[in-house]
Amino acid sequence: MMIAAPDEEHLSAGMNTALESLPRDLELHGVLNLDYVDAPVAYRGAMGKSRFGVWVLGRPGHAGAPFEAVDAMQIAADLALRATLSPALADRLEDRFGPPPVALRLRDLKWGYDVQTAGQAELELNVVGFGRPRDETLGRLRVLALTSVREVLRRRDALRGEIAPGAPAPESREPMVLRYDELEKQVTWGIEDVMAAALRPPAQSAFFDQDWVAKIRDTARRAKLAGPAVVIEEVPPSYPAVAPADGPLSRATARVLGAEGLEVRTYYPFITDASLVATRAWGAVERAPDIVTLGPWGRDAHGLFERVHAPYAFEKLPRLIAEVAKAALLE
Repeated sequence: MMIAAPDEEHLSAGMNTALESLPRDLELHGVLNLDYVDAPVAYRGAMGKSRFGVWVLGRPGHAGAPFEAVDAMQIAADLALRATLSPALADRLEDRFGPPPVALRLRDLKWGYDVQTAGQAELELNVVGFGRPRDETLGRLRVLALTSVREVLRRRDALRGEIAPGAPAPESREPMVLRYDELEKQVTWGIEDVMAAALRPPAQSAFFDQDWVAKIRDTARRAKLAGPAVVIEEVPPSYPAVAPADGPLSRATARVLGAEGLEVRTYYPFITDASLVATRAWGAVERAPDIVTLGPWGRDAHGLFERVHAPYAFEKLPRLIAEVAKAALLE
C-alpha cells in the first residue's frame, strides 16, 4: 500500500485523513518513509516533536516610564534565548543529544500601535526529542521561565538604580509560572461558562494554531491572574517519537544498504508524518510498527537553496526502495 501525503506543513492533514480511512484490523508490519535525509543513509525509528505555547502576562506602562512596568516582551525574548541557546531542553539518549528547541514565533499581543510597553506576549517553542516524558519537559521549561522573569526584573531594577535613581520604585509582586491545567483550577466555572465551552465550534485547521492563546487569555481573565505571570501549555500539532524496531523492514534495509556500503542509523532526526502511524491508528507508541526512512538526500532543508542529490534521488534510490520492499516481503 502506498500513501502520498505531501502536506506535512499543513498540519499533516493528508496523513491524518489516510490513517482515519485505514481498517482498524489492518496488520501493519512496517512503514517505509520517503522523507528527506541529510546523507545517503537510512534511519530506523524517528524522533518526536512537541510544540509548547508560552503566554506571558506583564504590567503595561507608558513608554516614557518603563521602570514602572513589567514588559512582557522582555520576558518572552529572554526565555526564547534561554530555551534555544542552552542544553536545558535538548533531549538526550545515552551519549547522543537531540537538537535544542527552536522559537517558531515570538511576538507581543497588542491590537495595534500604542505607546505602552507590552502587556502580553507569546512564544512558541518547537522541541524535538527521543521520547522524554511531556511532564519532564514542561517542568524544565517552567524553571527556565521563572528564571527569565526574575532576571528581567532584576536587570530592570538595576538599570533604574543606575540611570534613574529618583524614579518611583515599581510595584513588587512575586512572579507566577503555571501550567495551563493549574491555571484552570483557579477558576470557579459557572454553568454558563460550561455551556459556552460545550457549544463552541471546533477549530478550523487553518486557524487553530492560535486557539491556545485565546483560551489561556480567557482563563487567565476568569482566574483574575495578575502579572508578572507565565502560562505554559503543550499545543498541537505533536509527533510521537518512535523507537527503532527489529522487524522485517529494518532487517531488509540493513542487508540491502549494507551490500551498497551505506549506513543505517537510528532515530530519523527530522519531523515526519510516519510518526503519526504510531498513535493515530494503533493507539500507543509501544505498538508502533517498524518505521524506516529511506529517502532522497540533500542539503539546506527548508532553506533558500534546499536541494537533493539528483543521481541518488532519481537513479539509485528507486532501486534501493524496490529491493528493500522485496526483501522485507520475502522474509
